[in-house]
Amino acid sequence: MVGLERVIAGTHRVHDCFTQPPLAFYERIINDKPWPYVIITAEDASNPVIHALIKHYDHVKFKQETLEQDIVQLLSAKNLVVGYGTFGITWALMSVHLSNLYCPLMPERIFGKLYPENIEGLEIQSFDFKNYIPLGKWKASKSQKYLMLSYGDENIVNVKPNRS
Repeated sequence: MVGLERVIAGTHRVHDCFTQPPLAFYERIINDKPWPYVIITAEDASNPVIHALIKHYDHVKFKQETLEQDIVQLLSAKNLVVGYGTFGITWALMSVHLSNLYCPLMPERIFGKLYPENIEGLEIQSFDFKNYIPLGKWKASKSQKYLMLSYGDENIVNVKPNRS
């Protein structure tokens, strides 16, 4: 369980393949429906998107919890937004409560093909970020964090599955 050990030790923070989604991705989903509340689940508040969401939306809350509490939160969600990585998507696919999953377009080489009709009762909406930080190039640099916060919504494309 090397991956879990890295999560607990906090040494996984910058993985070059797990580019962080832009603020506009989360704003698009939050603005799409009148969500009564939004709970952010994250290891810590080091992602600048967390602060921006809390500042702009009264119904968005973040409270740092234990790993176990975060997993319970993920497994009990009906609507879930995840970034790149295996942590969120793994718990999402294990959940019996989840109805809607919003995620970046996941690399097929890691996740295979996620088709909504293959998972009963789950609607998956995938998004692609045009002219954004490519997977494999994430460094969490100041310029990349700035791009996360300033990236335009017009560059986000809702992707329909390619059933080839």
